[in-house]
Amino acid sequence: MPELTPEEKKKKKEDSMQAGAGCLVLLIIIGALYFSCSTPSVNQPTNQSTPAPSQIELKAVLNYNNGRFTINNNDSFNWTNVKFKLNDVYKLQAAVIEARGTYTVGSKRFVKDDGTMFDPMSIRPTGMTIWCDTPQGAKGFYYGKW
Repeated sequence: MPELTPEEKKKKKEDSMQAGAGCLVLLIIIGALYFSCSTPSVNQPTNQSTPAPSQIELKAVLNYNNGRFTINNNDSFNWTNVKFKLNDVYKLQAAVIEARGTYTVGSKRFVKDDGTMFDPMSIRPTGMTIWCDTPQGAKGFYYGKW
């Protein structure tokens, strides 16, 4: 085997070091992929058999006329434990709004947490949020604005 010149020895050593560095980078990437796939995410539920109930958009129609709200449930299921929020501060609850049914309520029935009633003579309704329970176990949600 012929003797290598000093330049050839230096080049062989540099090539060997570059190959070693490339292998190290490859091992780091493989290790990172392994741990990211095998470590459970913080956001994953710990009990997969009981997923959180989902949220569904309600098929509601809202109308406001002469100080009265008319809310139509256009879904094929009853809304139960219904919570309304008018203008983000005035609240009202209803036990049930039946499927394809209509719920009519005077605007003064909506009250703030401190007991202040909505005054249709001085305040204009701008939006209403509806939350309810559904037979499927999901939370029903709707937001309408005027």
